[in-house]
Amino acid sequence: MCNQCEKPISGSVVVTDTELLNKLLGGATKPEDEAEPTGDGKTFFDAFTEMGVSLGFHKKYCEILALSGIAGAVKNKRYIETEWGRINSNLFALLAGNSSTDYKTPSINFLKRVISHSGIDYREFYLPNDGTFEGLLHHMDEKKKDTGIMVIQEFSRWLGNAKKDYNKTFKNALCDLFDCETIDKSLSRGDVYIENPCVSMVAGIQPESYKKYFSVDDYELGLIPRLLISYPEEPLPFIELGNGAKNSNELYAVSQKFKRIYEKIVSSSELTLKPDATCLKYINRIRKYWTEKAGKNQYAEKFYMKYQLYLYKIAILLYVDSSVNRINISSVSSDRILYKAFKKSYKLTKQFLDDAIKIYGTIGSTEFTELTNNALLHIENKSEIIPKNLVSSAELTAISRTHLSKYMYDKYAVGGKLLDAIVSQLEDMDKIYEISAPTTPKPTKYYGPCTEDNIKSYSKFMAARKTESENKKR
Repeated sequence: MCNQCEKPISGSVVVTDTELLNKLLGGATKPEDEAEPTGDGKTFFDAFTEMGVSLGFHKKYCEILALSGIAGAVKNKRYIETEWGRINSNLFALLAGNSSTDYKTPSINFLKRVISHSGIDYREFYLPNDGTFEGLLHHMDEKKKDTGIMVIQEFSRWLGNAKKDYNKTFKNALCDLFDCETIDKSLSRGDVYIENPCVSMVAGIQPESYKKYFSVDDYELGLIPRLLISYPEEPLPFIELGNGAKNSNELYAVSQKFKRIYEKIVSSSELTLKPDATCLKYINRIRKYWTEKAGKNQYAEKFYMKYQLYLYKIAILLYVDSSVNRINISSVSSDRILYKAFKKSYKLTKQFLDDAIKIYGTIGSTEFTELTNNALLHIENKSEIIPKNLVSSAELTAISRTHLSKYMYDKYAVGGKLLDAIVSQLEDMDKIYEISAPTTPKPTKYYGPCTEDNIKSYSKFMAARKTESENKKR
């Protein structure tokens, strides 16, 4: 059975405390465990991110690290059941960036410092990360430890070992771990059996190492789409460093928020979270949209499908954090907290999804990448002002779908679904915009380059079209 929403399961029974479920998820007036105020009302996620940014780290790194820390604390104690199976909150997070300018290692060490200052037992929290993957599985088997988090400074070393004969099952086993599948394997040092593990991972990698050790085969295997990627490109500002004294109080406050999550979870039983009807409607609207995107963009299809899992996973983590660390929410139902968690999860998941597709472009199909670049160049070079009678604006420049189709077919023999995938990829990368002009017998699609002037005109055009639509409804 795939616990991560890959295929339906049968005979699965979830044992829950009905009274507790009614209290937490049935419109009750207090959140999980009736959390006491923490002083400033900030969640661990927000406090960690704010402090990390003040230390000079990428905001994206801080966000994915905060989520990873919560995942390490929650383990398999909170999850969501769907018709396709159980979705746990474990993450496989990857911080991509240059070693000298992006400060991946100091960012990861910041999370480790926070966890260390919380005073929790690191032996219970971490899984070993300094050996082979086979060694990790034996450790989990021998210690009867089916949960934990691996913190790996440089993932390329593990990927390099994956090419060696003694570690050749690494990538397949990593997929099984992400899916929380029972591992029953015969390895060189003996058999291992780990029932329904729930393991998280956070690691750093350089873009060049990503290109070196990952391939299109890893995408097809499903490993790459299982990785939650943070890949910032904006330069970091210079931060002056002192002796650390000025951050001691803030570090203590952040670490106590983490400790609070850890202790609440450790002392609790497993609990399934149940989104209400409003929340389910919101979730399925996003899932439908991403499924449609997957159908149009073969290049990124697996990302759109796998990242639907992360929509759930991140929401679970944000829900737990809010339930434990927020103040002034005694009048807010758990349903409302979970709904807000899903809305925030969508924004974060979409951000990581864009980064995942972006860095995968460095190793994806060379032919597809070249075709995409050629299509973009043609759109940029051949765009003309769209007739004002069609779009009520003389400022928008674009080329018609008919024009682009003819060019791509005549020059590269490209059409149909492949052309759709190219256009979708350019839209996902925010390189072009699409509008439809009301021509007969059917609307004409136009594609325009996202230049600064065009974006301003496009925003005005969309605002005018929205106003026109609202007026018609009246």
